[in-house]
Amino acid sequence: LNGRIDLAQAESVAAIVAARSTGALRASVRQLEGGLSERLRLARRELVGLLARIEATVDFSDEDVDELDWGSLAEGLGRVQETLLHLLGTAFVGRALEEGVWTAIVGKPNVGKSSLLNALLMRERAIVSEIPGTTRDTIEELLEIGGIPIRLADTAGLRVGGDRVEQLGVERSVRAMEQADLVLAVIDLSAPREEDESELLGAADADRWIIVGNKSDLVEGDTGGLEELAARVHRSRRSGESDAPGPARQCRVCTVSALAGEGIDDLRSHIQDLVTGGPGLHLEEPILASERQRVLVNEAVGSVSEAMAGVARGEGEELVCEDIRMAAQALGRITGEDLTPDLLDEIFTRFCLGK
Repeated sequence: LNGRIDLAQAESVAAIVAARSTGALRASVRQLEGGLSERLRLARRELVGLLARIEATVDFSDEDVDELDWGSLAEGLGRVQETLLHLLGTAFVGRALEEGVWTAIVGKPNVGKSSLLNALLMRERAIVSEIPGTTRDTIEELLEIGGIPIRLADTAGLRVGGDRVEQLGVERSVRAMEQADLVLAVIDLSAPREEDESELLGAADADRWIIVGNKSDLVEGDTGGLEELAARVHRSRRSGESDAPGPARQCRVCTVSALAGEGIDDLRSHIQDLVTGGPGLHLEEPILASERQRVLVNEAVGSVSEAMAGVARGEGEELVCEDIRMAAQALGRITGEDLTPDLLDEIFTRFCLGK
């Protein structure tokens, strides 16, 4: 824009104003400083260079131009693809910073879901009672963990029976469990094991579930330990996946005492690691912060993949060129750059043709 900032940087200005967490603010400032733009420009510059090399070989075959090295071309495309796939891997973090991570606290009645909500918020938000079914509707609150906004939802206890109002709450809990970005499945370590607990643990999705064993202060010996809980989860999941090939992925587990505040910091670390892939990862480096950026990088990845496949199959230069051109155009649309002048400059400056 007027030669001062590009389109991606301009988007970050609006993102700074709308930032809902310190992580979102840090990521937006990083983008305004040009971190993402520079990463995209380097990838696009390599694509333009590869495109120029092919077109120079084809269009100026009578000139003193080296023969096209397809192996080198494949290596260049591979480097670009690695960069783009890494950026695409930040898409969930970017969406989380923009929209928040919808996190559902689920479990049977009276396992301490509301107490866990209060412990994470560090204040009394939900009513805590020994009477099962106290929470009949979903309670939502916003908190920040590791710079990421977390939309935390305390849901009604999962059980059969109860009046119609409670059953409506249970139906909402089931939907939340299915649709949430992150699920905190709470079980009572001090209670006898029951079949419905095994069903809940058997449904655990390692990509988005954390099993939280609550009331660890009420158990003695190894029955409330982390290793024992992990073994219970593993047995339940293997039982629920008896027909699935290969070993079940390990699910994250954590033991806490929500009332005493024990283990809450460990749970926060588990949440942060599951969302970001590690402490602070992606927050100090370029991320794809908007849906527009995510869509365009995904388009570029697809085009580069097609170009790589074309090179491997020995397709003609024109088809490979078109795929590379589409990838470069997609990246250029993120920053607002145009392709044609860059391509012409690359051809005539790198190969000294037409002089």
